[in-house]
Amino acid sequence: MKTLYLTNDYTNICIDSETETAKVIDRIPYDIRCAYYIDEPMHVIYSCGETKVERDVKKGDIVITFDYNRFAKETPLTVIKSKEWNKIIKNRRDAEQKAKEEWAEKQCNDCPCCDCECCDCADLTPATEPVKKEATVKKVKKSKK
Repeated sequence: MKTLYLTNDYTNICIDSETETAKVIDRIPYDIRCAYYIDEPMHVIYSCGETKVERDVKKGDIVITFDYNRFAKETPLTVIKSKEWNKIIKNRRDAEQKAKEEWAEKQCNDCPCCDCECCDCADLTPATEPVKKEATVKKVKKSKK
């Protein structure tokens, strides 16, 4: 049986224990454009070159699009259904939301004068009216004739 060793720096190697050989395993080609997590059922329309693909997708589906339709003429879009991916995506979204909330709370507590209802400084109206400057009158001497 072969064993594939994957690393985070893309140095991947496959070891064949029967033949005692090793070879590099390449990543998927760069044609993958993007991945989208579907939060609710919807109809997806994707145009790639002259190819147009329409699919109905469900909540939790992951839509993968490809840059070029040269190698995927019929379908430059695919839908993946995976409980593992859903869990990973949900965990990341939850962590991002928690980080945003913690950041916002810290900003509010550190700010001595903010525009929120959490402290007494929310009312920013000035205590007194600004002082108006009076116009100065220039005196002109009349010359005696």
